[in-house]
Amino acid sequence: MKESFFIETRRILGLILLIISIALLLSFIKSISFSPSGFSGILGSQPAGKTEAAPLPSSFSPSDSGLTNLSSQSSPPHVPIFFVEGLNNETNHLRLFTAYQYANGVWVEEEGDYADKPSPTPGRITRFRVTPIATFPKHIPVPTYTIFNTADAGYEADTMSFLVENYSMPYMGVAVSFDYSENALRDDEKYRKYTEMRFYGAEEIKKLTLKVTKDAKTDYEKIKAIELFLEKNYEYDPTATFGEHPVYEFLFVKKAGICKHFASAFVAMARSIGLPARAVVGYLAKPVSYNQTVFQDQAHMWAEVMMENGWMEVDPTPTWNMKKIPTSTEITFIESELRTGMNFTLKGVVKAKAAETGRPSGFVEIYITPDKNIRGDLIGLLPVENGIFQGELPVPDLAGEYHVLAHYTGSLVYKESWSDPVVRIYRPTKIDAAIPRISTGKLTISGMLIDHNGTPLDDEIKVYVDGFLLHTVSTTNGSFNISLELGRGVHEVKLRYEGHDFRLPAEVTGKVEVGEVEVKLTNITAIRGEVWESGGVVRFNGKGLSTSVIIQTEFGKAESYATAGNFSFRMWVEKAQNVQLGKQKATIVLPEINYSTEVQIFVKSRVKLDVKADGKLEVRIYDDSGNPAEGFVKVGNQRKYAKGFAVFQEYEGDSVYFEGNEKYLPASKEIPKPFPFWIFIIPAPVAAYLVTRMLKERRSFLEFVYDEPPIYEPGEEIAVRIINGGEGVVRAILAGKAGFKENEQEVKPLGLEEKELEVKLTLSEGDYLLRAERLVEGKVVEVKTMELRIMPYSEGIAEIFSRFVEDVGRKREINLENLTAREILEMLGVGGAFDEQTGKQVKQRVIDLFEGAKYGRIDIGRKELKKFWEIVNALRRELNV
Repeated sequence: MKESFFIETRRILGLILLIISIALLLSFIKSISFSPSGFSGILGSQPAGKTEAAPLPSSFSPSDSGLTNLSSQSSPPHVPIFFVEGLNNETNHLRLFTAYQYANGVWVEEEGDYADKPSPTPGRITRFRVTPIATFPKHIPVPTYTIFNTADAGYEADTMSFLVENYSMPYMGVAVSFDYSENALRDDEKYRKYTEMRFYGAEEIKKLTLKVTKDAKTDYEKIKAIELFLEKNYEYDPTATFGEHPVYEFLFVKKAGICKHFASAFVAMARSIGLPARAVVGYLAKPVSYNQTVFQDQAHMWAEVMMENGWMEVDPTPTWNMKKIPTSTEITFIESELRTGMNFTLKGVVKAKAAETGRPSGFVEIYITPDKNIRGDLIGLLPVENGIFQGELPVPDLAGEYHVLAHYTGSLVYKESWSDPVVRIYRPTKIDAAIPRISTGKLTISGMLIDHNGTPLDDEIKVYVDGFLLHTVSTTNGSFNISLELGRGVHEVKLRYEGHDFRLPAEVTGKVEVGEVEVKLTNITAIRGEVWESGGVVRFNGKGLSTSVIIQTEFGKAESYATAGNFSFRMWVEKAQNVQLGKQKATIVLPEINYSTEVQIFVKSRVKLDVKADGKLEVRIYDDSGNPAEGFVKVGNQRKYAKGFAVFQEYEGDSVYFEGNEKYLPASKEIPKPFPFWIFIIPAPVAAYLVTRMLKERRSFLEFVYDEPPIYEPGEEIAVRIINGGEGVVRAILAGKAGFKENEQEVKPLGLEEKELEVKLTLSEGDYLLRAERLVEGKVVEVKTMELRIMPYSEGIAEIFSRFVEDVGRKREINLENLTAREILEMLGVGGAFDEQTGKQVKQRVIDLFEGAKYGRIDIGRKELKKFWEIVNALRRELNV
């Protein structure tokens, strides 16, 4: 009794210590320093040298290795799947999933809802890290009894598996290991399914197992006896083939196979004597702590037996001493000349040295190298199926003579091998230049000589005209300029680069028609301060030309496109003194044919005439900037030259006409007539009646009387009197600021009186409208509204100042945004007058109240709000806002 109590107490204390240690571990898990993981190509033997990262297939799974199907032959390729570090001889079996159902030679993955959380388990702690190379499509590899990991994965406690979907991120984890009890767990109904015996030849398997375990006294000894029996009496042979009953054939006929046959045979033998067992699929890594690469041909199957204190791993597969089958690799098709930046087709075969040993599968690495003894640059990875591989691969950015190395990486059964044909790689080049399709005779061609990457090349370019070599020009940093003079007619111009040092030739050819270009503008007058709308025609050899058109002037630039010779454009002419009036030159450029010409235009100003007729006639002439304008002024038959002013002592006519010139547009104005004072003979009583009636109709009889400003704090009582100075009765209605809508809850009637109505309100924070209506005989004849703003007084001061700033900015057309209150008042010139109550300048008083409210420096009550309101209204009057 005491002994069992002591054992139980020790277990509880051990569990508590484990939980504490895990908590401490998780607190500094981010500081764990793992050795860096790197990957160069796919690891193999000779030849050695530089390697690059392999373009691996997107994902692998154990089904690629055929582990769950015992009748199929398995020869997984030697390609890397992931890096792992931190393992030992208790954690180097990295599980993916488990299987307990076996039917027709196939293991079925054990399912679950993956909604559990790993729980602390007493034992020896191991930290590990996994860095994927290929994507894990469904499960991540972890040691048995992994109690923590950083991957975003679901967890199933019964299988101790982690579920993912196309996972490729590194993750860290913690696993525990412990010593197992002597006895298997037999009497738990939950684990009875792991004793189901559905293997062919069950009786023979049981007899064999009883014979193997006859001397074992405990379940643990039976397990070890079965494990040792399989290791010592059966051979590891990846070439072994099986029929309909692979477990029976393995045990009693072939007596040779691979891991899946050894593990399956162990499960069958354990179950035959009532031990709960299942198969586990995953990878077998080396039991080392340093970083290692795990390959696809390390996919593995082992077994587990349920003991009283947990699932115990059992791996009956012996060490494989069989030599791999030699192979030969041959590239059967590849082009002898390749082009940088393009793809090429490669085909080949991998053969076993002995024909009867099958056709290899797996992957072939393709390298390009100047020396076949150096691996060089890895450019692709091609699958091998039934000994054949082929694919499209990119040509690297190289030039010269190179070896193409095809490296078969080997597999579980087959050795690696190499092939190395020679190819020549050329860099494509390009002459980046445009040959104009038309020209006036003097032709300039500019461009660049570049390779396929756009890198400038320094070399020679030959210039041919009508088939004859005319010039040879050298490029500088890839650039060149060619000047040609051609006679009228059509010519063929060709630029050719002959190629050099594995650079391919390049050329560009074009037809050039030489003739005359004519350009005209339809409107040559631009008005200062307005949009210049114009157009024009472009002709080549008398025919309309379709081309881009650029118009450049002293005051701006416009772009257009001529269609069949016609084009139009709009250009703004600034109203500024630096835009000179009078004659100017406009440059018209046709960039597609490298042509430009100048045309004459006029920039003019509109003029304003001030005419005064008082016995004599005085005329003043101003331009658009208010400066005097010169030109001839005509009244009737009289014509005078005026420098901004002209006087006519005697004149005949009804209008003044300014003739305009190169700088100014024409203008005219009628001569003013004397005022018709006879209009005042209209009877005064009629006029008085009309005016009185108009004023009466416009007069308002409703008046609001309240404590200004109409800003109140939430919960404060508000008193408003509405006085009716006219006929009828007055009615009050309260609504939200959205407005008054019939039959809506936000509209609240407040009362009805004949001459005076007093309204008392207590409102929550928000904006409201109070409406007064004057009704005569039940009809609304007058309406008046006022706005009520309910907010803290500190916000009320900010609201008053904000509206003041908006009104000033709008009135004076200035931008006051992003300025402080002090900067705004200084800009407006506020500050001289004093506040009699405080003795402070108005500017300082406004700043004190505004900043005190904004930053909470002072308590703001209604007294301070009213004072701020009065000061700001005085400023409004002073600034006429």
